[in-house]
This record gives sequence, structure tokens and C-alpha cells, in this order.
Amino acid sequence: MSRDARIRTHVVVAVTVLLAALGLAGSMKGVPPAGVVFWCVACLAGELLWFRLPLDRATVSMGACFNFAALLVLDRGPAMIAAASSVLLAELLVVRKPPVRAFFNAAQTALSIAAGSMALHAGGAGRGILGTPGSEARLLPVLLAAVCYYVVNRGAVSIVIAASQGVSPAHAWRVNFGSRFEILASGTVLALGYGVAMAGARLGIAVIPWFVLPLMIAREGYRRSVDSRPASEGVASGQAA
Repeated sequence: MSRDARIRTHVVVAVTVLLAALGLAGSMKGVPPAGVVFWCVACLAGELLWFRLPLDRATVSMGACFNFAALLVLDRGPAMIAAASSVLLAELLVVRKPPVRAFFNAAQTALSIAAGSMALHAGGAGRGILGTPGSEARLLPVLLAAVCYYVVNRGAVSIVIAASQGVSPAHAWRVNFGSRFEILASGTVLALGYGVAMAGARLGIAVIPWFVLPLMIAREGYRRSVDSRPASEGVASGQAA
């Protein structure tokens, strides 16, 4: 990486971490509940189902499933803590990414959670939506939250990859997330997240491990779709980075 690219990348990372810290500070209301520990472990399980993308040795994981579930179940601040800490642990200890990448991905995950949570509340729903009668009919706020989570997540990753590779964010998005299977795979993962949250609210957290198998199947299908793309599509001239 050239000196200019390194500077650009570090600026993007610093801004992302700062925004995440400000968002977390503005979202916390007292001491996080004990449930944060459970959701951190659940999100970590999703982060362990990962594979590499074509550009800049970026990776994608199935962590979005449990991140989105935490977004629906927890208040905004605790959900940001659970998701971000799981990303940081997985990327530093398992994937062995450089600290700058690990902290960036933790920060952009927190921002994705914040965006999804704000969209959920803007749509007239809150985390209590899952435990109320007829909540299945109130899917529009959940869909809006999923779209916002996805756009912020993929957008942040594309921006930092563009900075490090000297390409446009649109090119980084197209190379890493431009496959025909992308929307289907990501939609499936987020839909599983909704299922996790709903099942946990209705039946208890003991049922949540049953969602790991379909998540593994989704991960394998997504990985094969990315691997089957022509090698030329992955040449630069993008949990993420």
C-alpha cells in the first residue's frame, strides 16, 4: 500500500471509529443488561462463519444474522456493544486481521446497528415489537431496519477498500458485493436474524442454536457464489474489510 493510500485509509478508519464512539455514547442509558454477554457470544458465533472476498483480502461473515437479531431484541447501545465486541474478538483472535482493520470493522458494525435501530424506531417500532400480539404484521419497520443495516455495512466497507486500493467506492462495491447472489444471500442472513429474534422472544434463547445450521448453509452458498465469479471481476485498477 502506498503512503497516500495508507493515509486515506487511516483517515477513513479514524472517522468511522469516532462516529461509532459518539453514537455509542449517545445511545447508552445506564449499565448494559446482562443479556449483552449472551448476544456477544451469539454474534461471535456468526463472525466465525467467514470467508474472503475478491478485493483487498476483505472478508464477509454471517455475523449479520445475530447482529440484526440483537438490534431487534436489545436497546441500541447494548446492541452496538454486543455486535462490535464480537467483531473485534473474532478479527483479532481468529481471523488475525491487523488491528486497524479489526477496529474499523467493529466500528462500522456498531454504526450499522445504530442505523438499523434508528430506522426501526422511525418506522414506529421498538425492541418490544417482537413480544406483542400481531407483531408479525408489522414487518415494514423491520424491513426498513434491515435495509439501513445492509447499506451502511456494505457502504462503509466499500469506502475503506476504495481508500486503500485507489478505486471508486462503486467499483469496490461492485467487485465484492456485485454478484447476483449477494442480495439473496444477505437477505436470507438478515431474515434468519429476524427469525432468531422472534424465536428468542417467543420460545426463549435455548432455541437460538438451532439457527446455526441454516446459517452455515447460507454461508456455503454465498461462498460458492463468490468463488464462481470470473477472476477478472475481482481485479482492482472490497462483518467487510
